[in-house]
Amino acid sequence: HPKFSFDKTTASSVIFGNNVPITVTGFENNKLKIANKGRYGETREADYLATQMVLKQNGTSIFSGNLEDYTTNLPSSGEIELTLTNPNTLIEGVEGKNTTIISYNAPDAPPTLQHLQFRNSSNEVTNTFDSTLGANLRIAAGDFKYNNNGASGYFTYETGNNVTLSYSKYNQNNWTTLTLTKYSEYFQMPAFGDYYEASLASIGNEDNNVWFDLKIICTDANGNTQEQIISPAFKINGSLAVDESKNADFLIYPNPFSDQLNISLPKEVHV
Repeated sequence: HPKFSFDKTTASSVIFGNNVPITVTGFENNKLKIANKGRYGETREADYLATQMVLKQNGTSIFSGNLEDYTTNLPSSGEIELTLTNPNTLIEGVEGKNTTIISYNAPDAPPTLQHLQFRNSSNEVTNTFDSTLGANLRIAAGDFKYNNNGASGYFTYETGNNVTLSYSKYNQNNWTTLTLTKYSEYFQMPAFGDYYEASLASIGNEDNNVWFDLKIICTDANGNTQEQIISPAFKINGSLAVDESKNADFLIYPNPFSDQLNISLPKEVHV
């Protein structure tokens, strides 16, 4: 996918596996398939062993335990709620967790998040930002239907999926919406589905380094949903933010700077 390439674009600070993964789900008839995908495209197989699962049918719990211990097919009818909790990450001493809640009317399968990536203003793949200026988030998601073809089968894309995005400071559950823009020209089947971007420029910096959680909700045309809370998802370092520089009585640029720092003072200020 042209928007998710990692070649020569990964920031030097990136440590593969040092992030909370997303949960990619697939439903082959009533068989649940799970993939845990890291922020930089890496497959995290050990997350499967760490994931806890709670399964409800028509509001009644019918399974609670390790995901690997659930070896039967999912119910073929009724209102199904599936909660997957993966606490298998520690980032800079911060406990990481992915919580995925899937709600659907069986046998109609729910949509899924397919990929998540952050880029800084230099177009480097990262999840840590000195400035939100020019930084963005990229998402692929879709609604995929499994078609049984005798001994084999295949997935087709279902139209009508909608994706919403919000963020909160780590573990605070105080969500603010981020606007997603869909780019139809980057649609790709079967690996990605629809492609979206969201700017991070509206998120202000803090005095100290701050981790943020991310909530992504996919809703298909029939109302089936997949909700993921990725905690934490990204960090903004304690430096002057875009919003702060706009409201200040003076302007410091560029942000961040390396060899040269410029300070522009108001006309009425004398030095």
